Amino acid sequence: MMGEYMLYKDDILFGGVYDNRFLTKKTKSLENSGLKEQIPYPSAKSMLLIDS
Repeated sequence: MMGEYMLYKDDILFGGVYDNRFLTKKTKSLENSGLKEQIPYPSAKSMLLIDS
């Protein structure tokens, strides 16, 4: 169960579009960003929601 679009940089997956939501993996640089955590699909690890 993957999202509609997967985002890669140098063959490393860092985010994607899941049900019209742009989610990115959690990283140390985003720890204190204040972004909301969301689950992209059942049984997945939580990711960070990039919202405008």
